[in-house]
Amino acid sequence: MPAIAGLSSYLADKLIDHSNGVSSYTMPTVYVALIQATAGQSPRSTAVTSGQTTVPASLNGHMYRCSTAGTTGSGEPTWPTTSAGTVTDGTAVWTEMTPDFQANNTHVTGNECSYTGYARVALSGLMGSASAGSAANTSAVPFGADTGGTNDVGAICTYDASSAGNLLKFCAPCFLAIGSGVTPSAAIGALVTAMV
Repeated sequence: MPAIAGLSSYLADKLIDHSNGVSSYTMPTVYVALIQATAGQSPRSTAVTSGQTTVPASLNGHMYRCSTAGTTGSGEPTWPTTSAGTVTDGTAVWTEMTPDFQANNTHVTGNECSYTGYARVALSGLMGSASAGSAANTSAVPFGADTGGTNDVGAICTYDASSAGNLLKFCAPCFLAIGSGVTPSAAIGALVTAMV
């Protein structure tokens, strides 16, 4: 699993207000969630619909949403790494999703994993203290075993609730195909959270 690097607009505002003495920010119970790449990983010569999501074959730290339906090209496009950058892929168009994550809109909330056995995992007691601007998990972060359904994971997020809630941080440089019998987990030191 990758580093959780991007701040949501919600958390950025809370931290600015707290550091400026405007209002205090109470430490929440933090949960990690898995977000689907609903079109799989860089689908080639494939019909995609508006709203489907993907990550590149060579992960680059970004996730993309289909903003114009169409059929993807046979070769992988050059994926943009700027916020909300777009790329034409065959007759489809993909848009980089940083603004979607910052706003925690339906392109994120509607694509959280849904396999049977999935639930967000509380990070309390699993993360080490921050040093030099980052912290890593000191225990494995186990998700529920898949007992039905399949999901392709393209991003991870942290929230302040076990369901719904406010998105705190996000990242998208991962891909994991989850099927029946798979139990996703972040090994010790694999989940890093950093301030950006």
